[in-house]
Parts: sequence; structure tokens; C-alpha cells
Amino acid sequence: MSRGRAEQSAAPGAPPNPHQHSQTTIKETIVCYYTTTICKDGDRHQVVTHWDDHDPNRFIYAPVTVTGEMTEQKLADAVASQGFRIVSTGSDNIGRGWAIVKRPDHRFYDPISGDWYSFLSNEQKDAITAKYPGADVPGTHNRHPEP
Repeated sequence: MSRGRAEQSAAPGAPPNPHQHSQTTIKETIVCYYTTTICKDGDRHQVVTHWDDHDPNRFIYAPVTVTGEMTEQKLADAVASQGFRIVSTGSDNIGRGWAIVKRPDHRFYDPISGDWYSFLSNEQKDAITAKYPGADVPGTHNRHPEP
């Protein structure tokens, strides 16, 4: 029995059939967001990106100091020097002293090694949880305890 035109397979090397439907590929991307705090002291602003929202003393990079008037562009440049991009646009971040930033190329930070990873292994998660027991470590919330 003959197949319909749209279902016929093309010869190797032949151009694709425009009447044939292609399957859409959906790629899931996980992005972690971090809080950046802006502290003002006279005409100097200190920009700090935090690893753990529950403890402001755990920061990812040493604070960056910006002098003069703080603008959205200066804030974007300061967090870009740390490898982040601002994602909380459209709000008065500078006036409130905070911003939400992301780092999508290597999404997960390991505070023990000080490096960024596309994912954290179970060994890394266990080591981080052991060293920082109160920290919010991605991927450990639904883990079952070892028997």
C-alpha cells in the first residue's frame, strides 16, 4: 500500500520535505538566582553577591566598590565583572539596595572549591552540606537520608 506524500521517506542527502512535520525539541534549562546587595557609604557603593540568602556573610566574590553616583549601568558592570547578569529589571533596585542576578553559563557555585559548575555532583553537595549545615544547597531538598 502506498504511503501519503508527507510520510514518504526521502533518499539520503535529499532536501527535507517541507510538508513533513518536524519534531520540536525542548531543552530544559536550570538557572540559579542569587541576591546582590548594594551598600552605600558616602559616594562609595559596595556590591556583594551572596551565595546563601540565609547568611549574608557567605558571599561568592569579594565585594566590588563603585565610586560616584550608582546607576543601573554601573551596577550591571559591577556584577558583570563577577560573571553575573541582572535579571530583576524594571524595579528600583539601586534605591532599595539589592538586585537579583544569575549566572547561566556555569549555574552552580561550590564554595569549598571556589569554582562554578554546570552541575554539582552528589559528593560536592554532601561536602557543602557538611561544611555549611544551614545552607540552601540546590538539589538536596528532596534527597532521602541514607539508611
